[in-house]
Amino acid sequence: VEGRMLINGVLKGNESKSHSIRLWMDESVPATEETMNKTFLGKVVLNATIKEPSPPLANFITNLVETNPEELAYDGTIDNNLRYIGANPNNYILFNNELWRIIGVMNNIEDSEGNKASHIKIIRNESIGDNYWSGSSTNASNDWAKSSLNTNILNGTFYNSLNDDAKNMVSNIVWNIGGVTSVQVPTRTVYEEERGTSAYGNNVNTWTGSIGLMYASDYGYAVGGDVKDTCLNNNLFSYNYNDCYSNDWLFIEKYQLTLTPENSKNYICHTDEVGQLRSNIVTRFSATIRPTLYLNTNTIITGMGDGSINNPYLLQTN
Repeated sequence: VEGRMLINGVLKGNESKSHSIRLWMDESVPATEETMNKTFLGKVVLNATIKEPSPPLANFITNLVETNPEELAYDGTIDNNLRYIGANPNNYILFNNELWRIIGVMNNIEDSEGNKASHIKIIRNESIGDNYWSGSSTNASNDWAKSSLNTNILNGTFYNSLNDDAKNMVSNIVWNIGGVTSVQVPTRTVYEEERGTSAYGNNVNTWTGSIGLMYASDYGYAVGGDVKDTCLNNNLFSYNYNDCYSNDWLFIEKYQLTLTPENSKNYICHTDEVGQLRSNIVTRFSATIRPTLYLNTNTIITGMGDGSINNPYLLQTN
């Protein structure tokens, strides 16, 4: 008796598969009374296990907060976002076959169709190079809608370089780009002003698109450890004191662009190599670009990653 495996795979809910089984006689066997009108018995065995559906990524991260308070914390803003904090949390994911990191579960995020939901916000682990915030040393505008870094690079060349699976995970989002009054204020004030309506000149205070940069407030709220409360009560310009920057996983020892502009002049906010949040005129220098985006709400975790750099979470759309 010989057993044969017909198929091995996954049968999704409400899905069916059909198989036709045929029996072939060897052509050398003669068609006689002894070989005709015979009955053959057999059986088909189905070995199956029911796999519990993976939760949405936002739910998965939220369920970790009680057991992982050193790496996850609510920011206490009006949206009460859940953020990864500290010097080096286990927030790595594999996205577009590259290492990215989860900034957090961001609440009340509006998409291009006007729907509000909680979305996972992620940032690329490595820079894609340096550039001016406006995209050019000759473009002095701090209006994100007029930036070729936005239109030609992040949402042009870079977006087009994503594989199809990654593109299917990216959400088209309404980004708040209200201008800030100063960098010498606490993170909470920066967060509120970013979501305000004040902007320099006729600049837009919202923009709808796929790929952006981290906010200045994202940098501020990523601080953790014993210094967390001290740093959040201090101003972002002083993050080079009290070990704020060394307990902030978004800090890198380079000038790094943020999406946040100022509201009284054509300045933009950036971090520097010693951990401060600073502001400068748009065309003063080019700086590190780390693409940032929001994932669709139907993105789930698959596989057994633990979020570490060597074993990142694996993603798919549900």
